[in-house]
Amino acid sequence: MQKYPIRFYGRTLIFRVGVLLFGPLGALLCIMGLLFFLGIEEPIVDGRDDYEVGIDLTITGLLFLIPAGICAFQVFARQTPTLIICKEGLWIRSIRILRIRSVRFRWENVDVMPKQAGLTIAGRIDKENRYDFESDTSFERRTFFYWIYSFREPFDKVIESVQFYLHNPDSREMLPSWQDDDIVSDRFTVYND
Repeated sequence: MQKYPIRFYGRTLIFRVGVLLFGPLGALLCIMGLLFFLGIEEPIVDGRDDYEVGIDLTITGLLFLIPAGICAFQVFARQTPTLIICKEGLWIRSIRILRIRSVRFRWENVDVMPKQAGLTIAGRIDKENRYDFESDTSFERRTFFYWIYSFREPFDKVIESVQFYLHNPDSREMLPSWQDDDIVSDRFTVYND
C-alpha cells in the first residue's frame, strides 16, 4: 500500500441526497399532474378545472426534476478522480454545474497553498491553450480552490500527499504518467499548462 495516495475523489453524499429528495417528488408531481390533465383523476379542490390543476402540478414537478438532474450529473461526474498526482504534475478536474474541464499543471508551474478553510492550487496556462477558456480573456494562470470537505479522503491526507510529491521530485518517478490510458479519458477536455 502506498503511503501517499495519488487519486482523490469528490464527495457525493449531498448530491445523492438531492437526487433521492427531488427526483421522486418531481416524478410524483409530474405523474399526478398528467393524471389530472388527462381527466383520469379529479382534483379535491372544488372550483378548479382538472386541466389547470394538471398543468400546475406538472410544472411544479418539472421544477423539482431540474435540481434532481443537476445532482445526478454531479454524482456521475465525481465517480472519477477530481485530483490525480502524476509524474509530470497535477491533473485537476473542475466540475461546474453541467460542465467538466480537466487541466494539467506541470510541477515547475504549480503553486500549492494550503489554508485553514481549504486548498488553493494555481498553475500557469500555455499561451497556445488560452482560446480554450472564456473568449477575450488572457489567462496566464488558472486557480482552483477545494474546501475542507471537497474530497472523500481526509483533507489532511490530500494536502500531505500533494506537498510530499511537490517537494520530493525523486519520488515522482514511480507515479503514473498523465499520458496513460487509465488517466486520459476521451470524455473530458484537457487543457495543458
